[in-house]
Amino acid sequence: MILLLTFGISAADLGRLYANGDYQAIIERAPLILLDTTLSKDEEIEVYKYYAFALVILGRKEEAIELFIRLLDLNPNFQLDPVKISPKIINVFNEAKNRRNLMMPIIRPFKDTIYIEKKLPLAVLVPGVYQIQENKRIKGYIIIAAELISVTALGISQYYYTKSREEYLATRDPYIISEKYEVYNGWYKKRLIFAFTTGAIWLFSLIDAF
Repeated sequence: MILLLTFGISAADLGRLYANGDYQAIIERAPLILLDTTLSKDEEIEVYKYYAFALVILGRKEEAIELFIRLLDLNPNFQLDPVKISPKIINVFNEAKNRRNLMMPIIRPFKDTIYIEKKLPLAVLVPGVYQIQENKRIKGYIIIAAELISVTALGISQYYYTKSREEYLATRDPYIISEKYEVYNGWYKKRLIFAFTTGAIWLFSLIDAF
């Protein structure tokens, strides 16, 4: 506040400067006024308004748009009177409104809400459930059984893969290291096969659901 008193400026001064056509003075003084943390919301809006007006008139459109956006953040319902304000300023203000709207998240009205049937998550999480719900019971039970077998085999192969890998890495005897490697490599390949079949069954069930 001391800084502002030293320069003898206030938010109310900007309207007078604008009326006198002293746009450069507005651009020089407005940033200093905005440093005042005691400004009310309405005063801050007035500063942004005249600051943006001056920038538009002096051809600094992008800077003016940024200030109009800040103004609209303070008061989203702020409007300019087309009878009193020049079309040039109105156009820049409207562009700022449009740009701000593009930056905001879209909130859809309740009537546009899309409801997803409960069977969709089940079809995604548990292969075969959708088919059973659609009275394709034989296909559904086959898919469920195949997925359970594949998942079980994947779990077993993962266990023995981890175990055989640890044994292989811990082996120092050159006579049995190749044997340990063969066991480890065998479980590694089996694990890949069962991982593929598990994913393939799930994908088939998902595609069949649509």
